[in-house]
Amino acid sequence: MDTVKTQKSFHQQQKLNFDLLADEEGKLAKLFGVFNPERNLARRVTFVIDPQGIIRAVDEKVNVKTHGQDLVKLLLELQQEAKSGKQEAT
Repeated sequence: MDTVKTQKSFHQQQKLNFDLLADEEGKLAKLFGVFNPERNLARRVTFVIDPQGIIRAVDEKVNVKTHGQDLVKLLLELQQEAKSGKQEAT
């Protein structure tokens, strides 16, 4: 639910090679069920969405210290599942 300006700044600082979403009004946070109305922010949740728009995994227990490594492990597992033909939509 950060602003476009905040996301652009973070994107540049971290030298990311992927886009970030700015959801200033919380529409997507509400749609994905991660909006916390008490704090007026989104819970930290990672959705892995494939090129066809299918949600392949949801990580609701994001550990900011290990999330990069956790996500790489998850993506490798999903790649293996896709190669073996086991992958189904979540």
